[in-house]
Amino acid sequence: MLSFLEIFIPIIVIVDSPGLVPVYLAMTEKYSEKRRKEVVNLAVIVASGTLLAFAIFGNYIFKFLGVSINALEISGGILLFLIAVEMLFGRKSKTTHSEEQEKESLEKENVAIFPLAIPLLTGPGAITTVMMLITLSETLYEKLMVIVAIVVVFVITKFILNNSAILLKHLGITGLQVLTRIMGIVVAAIAVEFVIKGVETIM
Repeated sequence: MLSFLEIFIPIIVIVDSPGLVPVYLAMTEKYSEKRRKEVVNLAVIVASGTLLAFAIFGNYIFKFLGVSINALEISGGILLFLIAVEMLFGRKSKTTHSEEQEKESLEKENVAIFPLAIPLLTGPGAITTVMMLITLSETLYEKLMVIVAIVVVFVITKFILNNSAILLKHLGITGLQVLTRIMGIVVAAIAVEFVIKGVETIM
């Protein structure tokens, strides 16, 4: 049986809101404080709503496509491991957004939905993590814990982004980079665990 921490930690680590602080501040540099809060509110609503939708309906989609649990665990674990490597080496993940997409979003001032909500907060890594946690949940109680964990993660994310200037002032870019790399190590361990579970089931 999965504990709440076993569900909560993978989600909050892969969302990595502290790692988005410099990007968020750069995207909203010319915005007023009120406008920044509006951006955060919309981004959190869209990102959490998307992740909740995958948590609730994702399994039905995979069953319809004929994708097995083992395949999801192994492929998802590999994807998460690649994201973890990028976090460890401080590279911008290509699974989130490209420089061209970022420029386009800045020009259109559409940063709340894209790229902040999707794919920065809720990207392939977060979706895969939630899908696997739902798949590994054996009881309705565990599945409800996944839902609660998503909500809690985005409440924390909202707090972090709304106080991003203070966080950056105290931790600095270096501090945030160190935090992201530590999270990368955790993501790598979680990814390997998912792959092992998938392979063990097949064996």
